[in-house]
Amino acid sequence: DTIRTLLLHARMSALCMKRCLCLLLACVPSIALRIRVRAGPLPPHLHALRAQPSTCTRGSLKASGSGSGGGGGSGGVGGSRSASGWRRGRGRRGAGRGGSDRRSALRTVCAAVRAGAWADVNATLDGSGGFRWGPGEWRAMVQAASQVADWRGARRLLDAMGRCGMPADGPAYGHALVACARASELEAPMALLEELREAGVPPELRPLNQLIAACGRRGKWKLASYLLAKMPELGTRPTTVSYNSALGALSRAGQWEEATRLLRSMPRDTPPDVVSYSTVVAACRRGGATQQALDLLDEMRVGGGDGGGDGGGGPLPPAPNAFTFTTAVTALAEAGRWREALQMYDDMPSSLPPNEALLHAAVVAASAGGEWRRSLELLGVRLAEGGDEGGD
Repeated sequence: DTIRTLLLHARMSALCMKRCLCLLLACVPSIALRIRVRAGPLPPHLHALRAQPSTCTRGSLKASGSGSGGGGGSGGVGGSRSASGWRRGRGRRGAGRGGSDRRSALRTVCAAVRAGAWADVNATLDGSGGFRWGPGEWRAMVQAASQVADWRGARRLLDAMGRCGMPADGPAYGHALVACARASELEAPMALLEELREAGVPPELRPLNQLIAACGRRGKWKLASYLLAKMPELGTRPTTVSYNSALGALSRAGQWEEATRLLRSMPRDTPPDVVSYSTVVAACRRGGATQQALDLLDEMRVGGGDGGGDGGGGPLPPAPNAFTFTTAVTALAEAGRWREALQMYDDMPSSLPPNEALLHAAVVAASAGGEWRRSLELLGVRLAEGGDEGGD
């Protein structure tokens, strides 16, 4: 029995070692990529037998092989590095292990895309072992470009998908739109959206929201408003987050009238939330419309809802939060109405403890009115909340 047990353990150990070796061999292309990116060309022993040309697109990305990535991540790799090591990426296990080879090749391509090594991407796609990439695999490649904000690379991969006979794919285009948003590129997405419209494929919601937010960061509030209005035509229903992204773009530009108009036009099935109202209050402050900001705050204090329905009429405005009060106090202080600012600070609900920004706004208001005692009192509150209560 003892001998039989020992033999069983030895057989199990050998099986585990065999599986570990197979996993290690499957990871060789990824390991080879890291060696290649950090230390130059691959060593000869990692170059396996030549794979058969892909049935999809031999030379599908040749036009972009010498260009660098767009939004970032190209670094010093670009497309100028030798691709000989990638062209044989399937290794010596080519026969009978197609699934493992396919996953390894996909990991290799995605890593090369993230590194901006487009010559290697071309070579790997050319020598991909005769199998066609599926929609999920193309999405993974485009997502890899999105992760490094390489919108040009994402565009190249979408073009390669078309040359392979793949139909327009919403998730793949979504990753390309995210790449554009991360790179703050606002012209290329228009062409992508037009291609989706012609193909009858609605774009995904999250990439569109990120694109609208990117317009706000670039100060393109008109383009943000246009994209929001275009969403139903493209087949994508805007949500409260979509409206908030557009309101944020308007707020950054101080377009308080446009922001107020958009807030009032939000449909009943997509009611504004506290972020919507607070963003418009901030837009009024930036645009110098102090009274309009106070009117919105009063509306929120009277409504005090959660954005849901009131049982008969429209949805109740949400209750203000600390950010809303901070914006209103700051607007009053900037307008020279320091007494009202301090009064608003004092009238805040006890359920909203003052934060650093709100305390700063109150101190500024007290200083503007020459209320130095009140300023010291507020500073004492700040020090006490910071844990420093030892002073006189």
